[in-house]
Amino acid sequence: MNERKSLIDKIRDDLEVSGYPLEIEIMKFLLKNRWLVTPQYHYKDPIEGKERSVDFLCWRGVNVESKDYHRFEVNLIIECKKLEDKQWVLFTMYDAIGRENPEAYIQQVANSRCWMMDFDISLEIDNVHYNKEVPVALNHYIPFNKKDTLYEALNQSINGLYSKKNQVKKELIEYDFPSWNGYSMLIPIIVVDSNLYQYDIVSDEISEVDFLYYRTTGVGEAGDSCVVEIMRKGVLDSYLNKLNETIEKIHRFIEVYEPKDPNAV
Repeated sequence: MNERKSLIDKIRDDLEVSGYPLEIEIMKFLLKNRWLVTPQYHYKDPIEGKERSVDFLCWRGVNVESKDYHRFEVNLIIECKKLEDKQWVLFTMYDAIGRENPEAYIQQVANSRCWMMDFDISLEIDNVHYNKEVPVALNHYIPFNKKDTLYEALNQSINGLYSKKNQVKKELIEYDFPSWNGYSMLIPIIVVDSNLYQYDIVSDEISEVDFLYYRTTGVGEAGDSCVVEIMRKGVLDSYLNKLNETIEKIHRFIEVYEPKDPNAV
C-alpha cells in the first residue's frame, strides 16, 4: 500500500512540473463559461508535414433569427504555456486593432446577397471586440538566452487557426448547404501562467502587463498579418465573460440588421 501511495505521489509531483495543471485550470474556465472544448486539436504542420496539436479548440455559437443568417459562432484556438523561469518581453507601441486582422473572420455564406451584411458584421465586431488604441506588440525578446517558446506558441496558435479555417471551408463545400448562411469569428489566444512584460519602444519603459495584442507577420502557414491575443491566466475568466457579452451583442445586431441601402442587396 505504501509503495502504491509513493508511486501516486511521484506521478502527482511529475504532473505538477508539466504543463497539464495549467491546461486543466484553463479547461475549467472554458467549461464554466459555456464553451464546447476540444482538447489537443490536431493539425498537419504546413512546413514539415508532421502532425501537431494546439492545446484547445473551443466553440460557441448562437442560432440567429434572420432572413440572411442562421448562425453566428466564435472559435478560440488556445495554446497554453508554462513559463516557469522564462520571461516574455514584448516590444510594444500604441496602435489601433481592428479590421487589419482578416484571418479572424470566415463568411460561411451560400447567398451572395449577404456581402454588405458581412462587411457590416465585421465592422460591428471591430467596434465591440477590437477597435481600440492599445499597446500592440510588434516583436519580442526572450532574455537570458532562454528558448524562444513565444515564437513556438505563435506558430502553433496561428497554424491551428488556418487549419480550422480550411476545415470549415472544406466542410461547407463537401456538405453543400444551399440555404445555410453563417458567420464565424476565429481568435488565436496564448495563455501563460507567469508574468508578461512589455517594453514600450517610445517611452523606453519596461512594465508588467496582463494582456497584449501581438501583430505577427511571417508566422504560420501563410505568413500573413494576424493578431494573436496573449494573456495571463488570471485574466482569462473575465476575458471570457466579456467575450460572451460580445457574442450576445453581435447576435442581437444580426437579428435586427437592416442594410443602410436597400438597393445594395
